[in-house]
Amino acid sequence: MAATDSADLRTLEPEALWRRFDELRRIPRASKKEARARRWVLDLAAEKGLSARQDDYGNLRLDVPASEGLEGAPTVVLQGHLDMVCVQEPDRDFDFDRDPIEVEIHGDVLKAQGTTLGADNGIGVAAALSLLEDEDLRHGPLGLLFTVEEEIGLKGAQALDPELAQGDLLLNLDSIAETELVVSCAGAAGVKMALEVHREAPTEGDAGAWRLSLSGLTGGHSGGDIHRGRANALKLLAELVTEVLEDDPEARLLDFRGGTARNALAREASALIRADSRRLEAAVEAARERFRGRHKDSDPDLALDCAAEDDPGLHPWSRPSSAALLELIEAIPHGVITMSETMPGLVQTSTNLALVGPVEPDAASEADEEVPESWEIANTSRGSDAEDLARLVKRLEALGRDHGARVHVADSYPGWILDPASPLLATASKVYTETFHRAPKVVGVHGGLECGVLAEKNPALDLIAFGADLKNPHAPSEQISIPSVKRVFGDFLPALVGALAEAPAG
Repeated sequence: MAATDSADLRTLEPEALWRRFDELRRIPRASKKEARARRWVLDLAAEKGLSARQDDYGNLRLDVPASEGLEGAPTVVLQGHLDMVCVQEPDRDFDFDRDPIEVEIHGDVLKAQGTTLGADNGIGVAAALSLLEDEDLRHGPLGLLFTVEEEIGLKGAQALDPELAQGDLLLNLDSIAETELVVSCAGAAGVKMALEVHREAPTEGDAGAWRLSLSGLTGGHSGGDIHRGRANALKLLAELVTEVLEDDPEARLLDFRGGTARNALAREASALIRADSRRLEAAVEAARERFRGRHKDSDPDLALDCAAEDDPGLHPWSRPSSAALLELIEAIPHGVITMSETMPGLVQTSTNLALVGPVEPDAASEADEEVPESWEIANTSRGSDAEDLARLVKRLEALGRDHGARVHVADSYPGWILDPASPLLATASKVYTETFHRAPKVVGVHGGLECGVLAEKNPALDLIAFGADLKNPHAPSEQISIPSVKRVFGDFLPALVGALAEAPAG
């Protein structure tokens, strides 16, 4: 089916949900830039006459009174996050700080035009708000909790005022598979390695350089897609540049960078290099054929280009600096480290080589003294077993230090495992079976959810996560199933909220 205009979203069912998502996709909401989305939620609260609370970090909660006669029912918190991962195709002219997400419908699938869609987690936010339009729904007290900066380390949830997490039951609406009720997720930690880069005076006659660009990789979520064997642009390009420098003693590296986000698989990278053109072109051609053969199934659109650049205005890196960066990129593990022994098919620990690029000097330090140029390598490690994850982080720290890097661990957050005897899980499983005429899969996920952090904020919470079928979050190929949204958020969610009003608090 040909693409249709985005205005057609308002004709989809459930109408209230898609109307809210259509409004939200027009609002720029990158992590740390959620102010306009927060204002939109507050305006809706004022329109509905609901009380709204914000904490100092920008997290937001709306309190919805119970239906008449259900004031004593358990308080159910519906939770999602306002921010989205902002990634676009290399040739897409798009400004995430200004432009609305442009969407199109292909059959039963909604996707964006060359950018991430923002259904992660805009669909969950819209689903929670759509309940405000359901006049037939009888429910107990509800809290609609919307966090910020989820996509950069669950920072909003970690800074959440515990008062905003008060309640008996919590439904996290940030999962990506209709068939599943999620009862555990991985914790995570970011390991950043910074290497000093030394440049040397250019050789006389060095006028131009070559830009090596690796693009077209499938990419994806560094948790949900880490096991799929997709190519890492940083790894591949470092392999090629290393070959060029080893083959050509006169070759010099001027720049190397890539990746798009700490929780996304690196799908593009580029390097600027001075080298003998004939040797370089031969190396690029051989690498292109090798990489495409290696990743023909996982990354069929892989592209490797080489283009001349005139007078880049950069001094080349010293050979030792180039070797230090490339050797560290090669040494860093990427992908699945261990699989779970208790949940077959579940990744237990993994690490994602996510970003490489220059470290911006601190303004205060720069004013006082000359700051050495540094290049940073950012990794995101995940684990459902805290001890196993801690061992992986220590391994990465030691690796970075052994290669002369300054190492910093940040953006850590806990995992979560639900008690199998959870009354919420029992009720959700019963309602799911009645709604879909099949039992749900009760699963753990390797991605990060805010459930672990929220459980620490309110240990009395009983909580689960679920969502509609969403593919390739954190990549421009992100897409969501329209019929699945109807089934999960139009049918199952209202039925579950209604059933929980009749159930005792856990």
